[in-house]
Amino acid sequence: AESVLRMPQLMSYAHISSSCYVEMPYVETTDEVWAATLVVSWRWHRRLPPNADSGFTPMSPEQLALLKDILCDEGAALQFVWVDFACCPQPGGKQQQLHMTEVMRSKLYYARAARMLALPSIV
Repeated sequence: AESVLRMPQLMSYAHISSSCYVEMPYVETTDEVWAATLVVSWRWHRRLPPNADSGFTPMSPEQLALLKDILCDEGAALQFVWVDFACCPQPGGKQQQLHMTEVMRSKLYYARAARMLALPSIV
């Protein structure tokens, strides 16, 4: 959560520094981690362009500001944040099938996390 609070925009998994996240497959996630996790459901502000560069983010500044406000309000209770675009690799080709297991499992993230935030579409 602290990394999200420091980000000027929420980047894709491929463009986030490894120092800003914890790599944790679902099967290795403990009940203690779930108890301190916020999952975010949201509608993309922009579509993914065919040649997305490292500066692309589908989350609007207003959506990110709202997410940060919620994290600040929660204090230390929420230590982890799961947002699909930022937490799931978005590969193409053969690599995509390898990562689809985690994507298909995402419904379990929503069920097990301590909190779920549904961010409104803000244009």
